[in-house]
Amino acid sequence: MTDYNAYGEMYDQRPELIIQERHKGSGKIRELAQMAHRLNYKVSYQHGIFRDDMIVAEYEQKPQPMNYSTAKRYFERQVEVSQ
Repeated sequence: MTDYNAYGEMYDQRPELIIQERHKGSGKIRELAQMAHRLNYKVSYQHGIFRDDMIVAEYEQKPQPMNYSTAKRYFERQVEVSQ
């Protein structure tokens, strides 16, 4: 039996980084995803129409579309604040 908990998933309020599927093989995007994961963000890859490369969705806030450089600066600031 796995440790899957549907209740926990439904009420998981962690922020999420959603990356466009076409960037899955990119090394710089993977570094960004690892940085977000260390900051306790859920990281997922989705296929669909995105205005930019990725979306940062935080609890009770409007999802923010971002390109790579904007997201990198955003997560670097988050790392500085957390230290």
